[in-house]
Formats: sequence, structure tokens, C-alpha cells
Amino acid sequence: MASFNLFLLTLTLFIFLNQPFLLVMADEALITNLCSKTTEPGTCSSCLKSDPSSSTADARGLAKIASHCAEFDTSIFHDKHLLDGCSSGSFLAVADFDGVASSIDSGDYGSAKGIISDEILPQVNHCLADFEKFPTLPVPPDVLAGTHIVNEDCNIVLAILSNI
Repeated sequence: MASFNLFLLTLTLFIFLNQPFLLVMADEALITNLCSKTTEPGTCSSCLKSDPSSSTADARGLAKIASHCAEFDTSIFHDKHLLDGCSSGSFLAVADFDGVASSIDSGDYGSAKGIISDEILPQVNHCLADFEKFPTLPVPPDVLAGTHIVNEDCNIVLAILSNI
């Protein structure tokens, strides 16, 4: 009888102590799976892992984390105030992320994708379109880099929303 109790105690401890590892593996697999479906898996993974809550987040939570990364990068781009047109476009884009978050919270992924595709990305990309009108005027490196990273971030969010 004592050996059976010892066996149960050992089995219980084994299961209890290995539980966190199983959860981390599942979350890592979800992050890897979702990020592999984006155009920038490395950036996606870095973004999601930068938030401590990603270790317990479901797909909806990971979509919100990705949206926060995109919002953060958009606000950095906005804060530089390099050019009025670029700044106002990114300012409007930052404001639209509230709608993205609300749509994700309500499970309306189509609306979240629509806001990103139809409102945020055109506002951010308007800046580069203005520079294309004046080909001899170089695009400032910060503007080019900011536009590029915001596009990457938004494409990551779109890919995640398309796969949950």
C-alpha cells in the first residue's frame, strides 16, 4: 500500500511539475504557427514574444498583441514629425487602431482587417505616394524605414486575423 501511495505522489508531482512546460510548448507552437503564415515571421515572433502575456494568450490575444506592436511602430513614425503629410497620415492611422482592437475583442476579424487595409495602410502609405510625385526629392531614411515597418506590422496582423 505504501508503494502505491508513493507511486501516486510521484505521478502527481511529475504531472504538476511538467504542466508549465506543456503550456509553454503549446503557446510557442501557436506563435510559430501564426507567424509562419505572415510575410515577416521573425518580426512577428519578436513582436508577440515582447509581450509577457503572449505565453498565456490564445489566437485572439496574439492578434491584439500584434496590433499593439503595429500601433506602437505607427506612433513612433508619427512622433518624428518629419513632414506634415506623413505626420498627419500616421496620426490618423494611430487613431484607427482603437477600432482594430475593438473589432478583435468582439471577434469581428473582417472589420479589423478592413480598418487596417482600407484606412491605416493607405494613410501610412500616402506619405511615400507624395514623394513619388517628386522623384528628385529623396525620401528621408526615417520615413522610408517607418513606412516599411508599419507595413510589415500591419501585414502580420492581417495574416494572423486571416488564420484564426
